[in-house]
Amino acid sequence: MYSIVLLVLLAGSPMTLPEIEAEALENNPDIQAATYQSRLAESRLGTAAAVEDPTFGYRAWSTPLLQPWNLNQTQHMFMLTQNIPGKGKRALKYLVASDDIDVQRLVAESKKREVIAMVRQAFYRLLRSYDQIRIHHDQLALAEQVIDATRIQYTANRALQKDVLQAGVAYSKLAEHLIIFEREADSARAELNT
Repeated sequence: MYSIVLLVLLAGSPMTLPEIEAEALENNPDIQAATYQSRLAESRLGTAAAVEDPTFGYRAWSTPLLQPWNLNQTQHMFMLTQNIPGKGKRALKYLVASDDIDVQRLVAESKKREVIAMVRQAFYRLLRSYDQIRIHHDQLALAEQVIDATRIQYTANRALQKDVLQAGVAYSKLAEHLIIFEREADSARAELNT
């Protein structure tokens, strides 16, 4: 197997496929978001099995409407509450949180693979487009030779005018294909840059 070097103008210099893949893995926002979600899940692991914080509350009842400042007639209630989880609940919360970490890591890894697949697909589409353009130029050169040969034969009365016109039509159809190949190359190049 040989290494393919493709001239892709990213950041102003030619890049190989491994360099493009490394660039995509480093700067792709979807990968960065998935990695951030993974780190966020890891940070929640420490608090997953913790007991909830106690809460303190105050309520006042029967406050007179005409004298709201008269606290002697108001009933006061101070509350301190603590939720105590049932047996095994904290361990289950911890397991769920650790499973969430694994899921987020797998999501990040699948996003990396998806981006690498998209990069490779765009790279090889661009490579194929360049090959098509190169082959197209070779075909144009051959078509020009056919037109010249047909004109010479027509001049020597060995070919019909119809043959010269058919060669010209074939040449113009080939010229139209170049536009399609260049559009495909531009599309693949833009996808790679994205």
